Amino acid sequence: MSGRHHSQELAVRWDRGGPQHRRKNGQVRTIAGVVVGASLLIATAVGAYALASGPTCDQRFQLDVVAAAEIQPVLDEVARSFEAEHACVSIETRIRPPVDVAEGIVNMADRPDVWVPDASVWVDYANLRAQDGDGETSGDEGTAEQVNQTAMLRPMLDKGRSIARSPVILGAAASTVEKLRKEGEPSWTMLIPGTAERKRLGDKMVLRLPTPGQYASGLAALNVLDAVADLRPELMDAVRDAAFELRESMIPDERTLFDVVREAEGDDKDEKSDEKEKKGKGGNEKDEKKDEKRKEAVVVASEQAIWRYNRENTANRVIGIYPTEGAIALDYPYVVTATTATGRRLAQQFYQALTSPAGREAIHAAGFRTPDGKGGRGLSSAMGLRSREPARIPNPDAATTLRSLLQARLITADTRALLLIDVSGSMDRKVPGTKLTRAKAIVRLAEEGVRALPKGSEVGLWAFASKLDGDKDYRELVPIAPLDEKVDGRTHKDAVIRELRRLPRKTKGDTGLYDSVLAAFRAASENPVPNKLTSIVVFTDGKNEDDDGISRKELLATLRREFVPTQPVTVSIVGYGRDIEYDELREIAAATNGVAKVAKDFEEAERIFLSLIARRACMECEADQADESDESDES
Repeated sequence: MSGRHHSQELAVRWDRGGPQHRRKNGQVRTIAGVVVGASLLIATAVGAYALASGPTCDQRFQLDVVAAAEIQPVLDEVARSFEAEHACVSIETRIRPPVDVAEGIVNMADRPDVWVPDASVWVDYANLRAQDGDGETSGDEGTAEQVNQTAMLRPMLDKGRSIARSPVILGAAASTVEKLRKEGEPSWTMLIPGTAERKRLGDKMVLRLPTPGQYASGLAALNVLDAVADLRPELMDAVRDAAFELRESMIPDERTLFDVVREAEGDDKDEKSDEKEKKGKGGNEKDEKKDEKRKEAVVVASEQAIWRYNRENTANRVIGIYPTEGAIALDYPYVVTATTATGRRLAQQFYQALTSPAGREAIHAAGFRTPDGKGGRGLSSAMGLRSREPARIPNPDAATTLRSLLQARLITADTRALLLIDVSGSMDRKVPGTKLTRAKAIVRLAEEGVRALPKGSEVGLWAFASKLDGDKDYRELVPIAPLDEKVDGRTHKDAVIRELRRLPRKTKGDTGLYDSVLAAFRAASENPVPNKLTSIVVFTDGKNEDDDGISRKELLATLRREFVPTQPVTVSIVGYGRDIEYDELREIAAATNGVAKVAKDFEEAERIFLSLIARRACMECEADQADESDESDES
């Protein structure tokens, strides 16, 4: 029951606090004159106390609200007004990153009464994690295609209702925006390396966006690029690779997002000051060195983030850039997560307060739009923004957005790779145009890849061939461990490289592919590491030749059943040689959202192998693997 109703009930109880039995009228009249003075005094005293202290509450009702950082002040402001009208209600508003709230709800570690993330994707993510934790899927229901189900099994949370809206756009310093306008209308394609739009600012462009795996604004940018690719099919390949290319541009803490604009604008002002000083001395020469160093910074941010920054930084304001294609918006869903009837009823009343005229005014005053797209006075040119809402690019369906989110989190994850190298007898064949055998050549590639991996990476090494270790087709040579970990004074990287160099001496037998892939997949899946993508990178020059092992059908069914989308172990395969069966490799990789590539020559094999070690995930596996069934023309 609401605080207001509770107060009324208390008032009724106070009225019942008088004598329970009334005396007869005659008796009352007899004593009336005696007590009338005292009654007036008592009534006056009680009335004064009531006015001073207000109603008392037998029980206080509390509402726990968790929200994204930028909208929490709005919720807190409305909560204080709500409490003023509901004396027996207390509302606490807290800030927590949406991804942490999603995990907390799923794990029953922290379940608030109301949750307001910046976007609905986090609700979908929580439901997916809950479904994944059910442990009741069987057969093909637990495959990688799980994230493609638009109707999830027994969702934990309702989608919620939007209370605010903020389109995700681009932002830059005024001088950068001026240069862009001279070249034409802005487009989201400036995020894609190599496009004409990107080349407007040349090598001087510095791009920053919030990490998509943590911030919905960064994820919206990736989804917008997918939408742009639908309109411009010639950009499909570039968009597919853009997320990996943008990895270096991602900012793990949104609070530092605009630092790059401030720094670039500061450099520009310093240069203009220097030029002015030179002119005052009669010099008109250009400082070419400074011109070369100056960067043109562009950021991906929500309108509200730009508004918030400009409100606090009047000297170096960021100008909003509205791409012609439109924008995907953060929708701030109001999700009731309370488990009690009282909590749900109170949450509904608080929602009504947020969507009341006063609540909408508070939303506008904080730089947000209301769900109808209307903005307040703060969305104006004075704040580097505009009042007219950009064209709405429809949000992708839940399955597509979830897949993008999971892939985005994998992109930014540290590497945890298991190299599975073919050492069958055919690896002794020479690579055309070289003096190296296939085994020696792949060892050189693998060593180059391992040496190039960033700090924090983990790597393991297995070899495979038929009956390589007794009846087994595989052998673990080095377990997965951090490359910089030291044992007996030597790093794990040294151990991996040492065993790699020994592989050319181990070649024998046929290709025992199926059993080896399954064993490696299960071993890598045993101890998943949070925030790290585990990938198995396979190099082979032949098809499966072990008739005593599992069949292809059994392998595929097992991989699909045991693959966990939220803690994935992907299998990616590089095939090289005339004995390769592309369909075999493609089906194995697709079962785990991996990718299979067949190289026509060893130079291409080198590029693919190093790319797989570095990139680790497939952004759009079905498209990536289409029409790649060309077999090697190696003689």
